[in-house]
Amino acid sequence: MRDDIAAPRNQRVDNQCKRGQRERGQCERAQCERAQCGGGTAAALAARTRYPAWMAGRWRRRIGRLAAVLAAVATMACAAASSDGSESPTSPAPAAPVNWQAYTNAEYGFGVAYPEEYGIVPETTAPPSGAAARVRFQDKALLTSQFVDLEPARFMVEVFILAGQTPPLREWLRTANRLPAGAVMTSITLAGASEGLKVQQPQQLAPNEFYYYARGGRVYAVTPLGANSAEMLASFRLF
Repeated sequence: MRDDIAAPRNQRVDNQCKRGQRERGQCERAQCERAQCGGGTAAALAARTRYPAWMAGRWRRRIGRLAAVLAAVATMACAAASSDGSESPTSPAPAAPVNWQAYTNAEYGFGVAYPEEYGIVPETTAPPSGAAARVRFQDKALLTSQFVDLEPARFMVEVFILAGQTPPLREWLRTANRLPAGAVMTSITLAGASEGLKVQQPQQLAPNEFYYYARGGRVYAVTPLGANSAEMLASFRLF
């Protein structure tokens, strides 16, 4: 073969061999990087996405923080979903101290214990709620004030007399306009009561928690407000 013809052909062959060697070298280096990095480090992420290693590391940290936030949100959502609107079990209500005084209303058949710093507000007029009887417990320091009727009672009991057949307590509350929109009702029990309901009004300022008990044509409405309400409510009884 002529030298002037063989030389270009040999040059082309040499170039192809060199190009093939470079490509094989690149593949071997890529395989080595994947083997060393395991495909999960910032360098591997940068190699796959063609981002610098520092940028891939920043995105990995951001993704980690986002995952932590999403996990916290999911936990709170699960906790909220587990609540069915009913009251969770709580510890027994505290008993009234032994040195408290006892109030008994024989006419309307109820009684309650109250602390010595409370007194009973004199009722000089008929209750505006239309109740047959009302008993308000107030701080003794306020009993002589001319504005005592304007101060919310620390604890109040109202007795309503129902004419005719006694309706379900829920129906009576609606009729008496004591069940506004958004109110939350929970069934409760009390010895001597045929029915009991706890009504919470989250949209209203205190007092926004009310207890109702039905018995023999009467409805007892109890409104706790003061610091001793839990003990007074635990001592409330019907007889």
